[in-house]
Amino acid sequence: VNWVAEELDGWAYGYVVDEPSKEGYFPQAILSRLKRQPRRHPAGEQCVAADRFVAPEEVGGYLTLSKGDVLRVLFPVEAPFVWAYVCRITPEDPSRQEAGWVPEAMLGEPGELGWDAAGPQGRVGSRLSPSS
Repeated sequence: VNWVAEELDGWAYGYVVDEPSKEGYFPQAILSRLKRQPRRHPAGEQCVAADRFVAPEEVGGYLTLSKGDVLRVLFPVEAPFVWAYVCRITPEDPSRQEAGWVPEAMLGEPGELGWDAAGPQGRVGSRLSPSS
């Protein structure tokens, strides 16, 4: 974002991080603050979905996420840290691994949900709600 109007419901001007040639005006209402700084993710890293992401229906190759899904990064995430290719780890059926592209901002740290990389009670792929 290069410029924003003074009004909160006004316009902003900027460009797409991974495609700087795509620039223009857009409503400020679509912007949100970063919860954390984007970062590198090596292939094989295990993380959790920090939030829900709904894959676009009209385009294939993306993966819908629910908050708390356990993910494995399949391809290294490098600057500008926009998209990550991941698979969902399903503890009920480890051979079933759905894969697709998700925004890097969806890759949460295991500690964000109150458990380590092995999951709660050491069970990889388990979910734990913050209230548990």
